[in-house]
Amino acid sequence: MSNINKFSLSEKIILITGAGGKLAKHFIKDFIDCGAKVVGIDITIDENYLDDLKKDYKDKFRFFNCDITDKKNLNQINEELNNINYSPNVLINNAAAGQVTFLEGNLVEFTNFPQEVWDQNLRVNLTGALNITQIFGKNLEKVKSGSVINMSSTYGIVGCDQRIYGDSGLNSSIAYAATKSALIGMTKYLASYWGHLNIRVNAVAPSGVFNNHKDPFLSNYVDKIMLGRMCEVDDISNALIYLSSEASKYITGTVLSVDGGYTGW
Repeated sequence: MSNINKFSLSEKIILITGAGGKLAKHFIKDFIDCGAKVVGIDITIDENYLDDLKKDYKDKFRFFNCDITDKKNLNQINEELNNINYSPNVLINNAAAGQVTFLEGNLVEFTNFPQEVWDQNLRVNLTGALNITQIFGKNLEKVKSGSVINMSSTYGIVGCDQRIYGDSGLNSSIAYAATKSALIGMTKYLASYWGHLNIRVNAVAPSGVFNNHKDPFLSNYVDKIMLGRMCEVDDISNALIYLSSEASKYITGTVLSVDGGYTGW
C-alpha cells in the first residue's frame, strides 16, 4: 500500500453523531470525498442540508434521526445497518449538548450553573458516547478491527483561562470542561480494553474554531496560540481522516491536540 493510499477511506464506513452540527456537515463531505461511506445520527438536522447530501452522495450517506441517549432506538439502527451490510467500522462520538452562557440575561458562572444543563451535558456528551460505543462497538469486536474517535477539547486537557473571555458570552462552562475531560479518560480505558482486538481508540482535542470572532476576544485567544490563529474546520477534519485511516494503524490511547500549540506552552 502506497503512502497516499494509507490515507484513503475507501474501505471505511464512518458513523458520526451530531451529524447536523455545523462542523459535522464539513466532516461528512470530507469523509465521502476521501472514499468513505457515512452514517449520520442526530436528534435534529436541517432538511435542505439533508436533501443535498442525499442528492449529492446517494448510497454514500445514510441519516438516522435519533436521540443518542435512547439505547432502544440505537439498537434498532445497528440491526438495520447490519442487515444491509452497512455496519460502521469507524465510530466518531462528536455530539455535544449546547453550551449555556446566559440565563435570564445574566452571564452564567460556576456558582449559578443550572443543574438541568449539567445533567443534559452528562447525558449527551458522556452517556450518548457510551451508548454509541457499546452498541456499535460489538460489531468491531466481531471483526477484531476498527477505530473509535472521541471529540474532546483543549478544555479537557487544561483549565479554561477566564481572562480571555470577559463579558463576551463565549465563555466555556464547567459542564463542558468536565465532560470533555471525562471523554479522555474513557478513551484511554477503551484503548486498553480493546487493544488485544486491534480496535484503536483515540481522542481529538481541538481549540476554539474561528467563527468571525471579534476583538478583544479574538486577540486574547490568539495570543495563547503558538501558531497565531484560531482553529479552522479543516484542521479538525484532517485529524479525523488520519485517525480513521490505516495511516494511524499503530496509534491508540492518544489525545491528538489540534490546537496550534494552545496546550503546548
